[in-house]
Amino acid sequence: MNSQRQTISDHSAFHAGERQAQRLAGVDERIERVGRAAIRDYLLPQHQAFFAAQHQLLLAMVDADRQPWVAMLAG
Repeated sequence: MNSQRQTISDHSAFHAGERQAQRLAGVDERIERVGRAAIRDYLLPQHQAFFAAQHQLLLAMVDADRQPWVAMLAG
């Protein structure tokens, strides 16, 4: 494992924009506790098996104009 990799256990599970929205809504401390308890930086074995059995891939990206695009590949 890369020693400089930021893990969820070391830092917030949320990016700066999410944290700002949570602060504005007044739920930042509560959501941070939930995030630390529920969001992992790895997949549990049962989740690995579930995703391996799927026949589609969902993609989300942002183009050069910062417009979001989503796609689903199936097969």
